[in-house]
Amino acid sequence: MRDWSVPGVAIAIVKDDAVVHARGYGVLQHGRTERVDADTLFAIGSCTKAFTATALAILVEEKRLEWDQPVVGYMPQFHLADPYATRNATVRDLLLNRSGAPGIAGGEVALYAKTKTSEELLEQIAALPGWPFRHRFDYSNGMYLAAGELIPAVTGKSYHHFIRERLFTPLGMTRSTTRSAELSDRTNVAVPHRISGNVSRVVAPFNVDHLAPAGSISSSASEIARWLRLQLAGGRIGSRSLLSPTSVAQTHEPAAVIPRDALWTTSFPAADILTWAMGWTVYTYRGSRIVEHVGIGGGMHAAVGLIPAHGLGVAILTNAGYPENQLPAALRYRIYDSYLADESRQLLHRPRSADNVVPVN
Repeated sequence: MRDWSVPGVAIAIVKDDAVVHARGYGVLQHGRTERVDADTLFAIGSCTKAFTATALAILVEEKRLEWDQPVVGYMPQFHLADPYATRNATVRDLLLNRSGAPGIAGGEVALYAKTKTSEELLEQIAALPGWPFRHRFDYSNGMYLAAGELIPAVTGKSYHHFIRERLFTPLGMTRSTTRSAELSDRTNVAVPHRISGNVSRVVAPFNVDHLAPAGSISSSASEIARWLRLQLAGGRIGSRSLLSPTSVAQTHEPAAVIPRDALWTTSFPAADILTWAMGWTVYTYRGSRIVEHVGIGGGMHAAVGLIPAHGLGVAILTNAGYPENQLPAALRYRIYDSYLADESRQLLHRPRSADNVVPVN
């Protein structure tokens, strides 16, 4: 933390359905003394997307949605620049970033600060020229926003209400929130920073409530550990089942290869081939399947990862921005290596192809 100028970090580790570590390190704000602990709230950014996918999986189980039905059947106002994509884009297409809508590569980022409401943002994304339908992967916050809008369309409840009622409350995530605006009224909240010249500087929080299903959740090490347990236990928490193992597996199933670029290379440095599932990135590391995602932006950087075959879940939450802060990558691979029993592996070393060979029975 000192070498990387990161003011505060919280770490959660789950192994075999037990929380073996949930602890904070450092301070809420550079230059002040309030300490980070296991209950400190951090923005988790795009790690929110897995919550959105899980919420839709619950609705699919309840037969209020179908993965492969067109979105317009549930939400008639949905539209894209391409009329064919508008008619045929399914719920699955939105979550798999293959609808043809322009995402980060297609210019949607420029619209985030120019729009104040979800409706305005979706309208402006629809006006951008997109890609041919199902022709390519383009990471899209806008389409996760659209996916989240399916919740009120079929339940009559807001995205925020549904996530709290069906996920946060049964998981005991009482301090976690889907509303950036609520953080100003909370205590024990990490302050975002940018790192410049090896110095951490406070930046104003970025309100992403108009992009809530794509990235607005804030949580803590102690509460995100319960989310890790749910994912690793196939939709169960203790004796209670929130969704089936089949549905959890569906959201973890890779469906597209992500083109390598600077963002993905630095966020997932150990992945030779990176694939996309529903709200998760999936790749192989030292012979084990990794299901994880990172959340970056607004002076925060988080990572949430699972190694299902080992019953291992890891969350790293930090209050310093990307790309200068790469501590979430270094820490999570250090933890993975500890549990995968290879202490000699150099941090952030990219595996040779031979390292990732999995024997075929």
